[in-house]
Amino acid sequence: MSYKKDLEVAKTFDECQSAYDKECQKKFTRLEKKLGYDLAFLTMVAQDYSIWIKAQERLLELFPELENSYDFDEKIKSRY
Repeated sequence: MSYKKDLEVAKTFDECQSAYDKECQKKFTRLEKKLGYDLAFLTMVAQDYSIWIKAQERLLELFPELENSYDFDEKIKSRY
């Protein structure tokens, strides 16, 4: 399933986190084959925010009360 579709069907925090993790792993694997580990990691650091923000936006659609939360446990955990 695509990342967009995974996020559309996500209904919980864990499902949003899982979709984010799955997309990061998929992109990293593809980049690693193409560029090697070091460059793939650096590229993922640069690309991570755009992947993360989509998952975070979906989480806020599901749970709007988290909009003003500063608790990091209530946000998607970045992997890069």
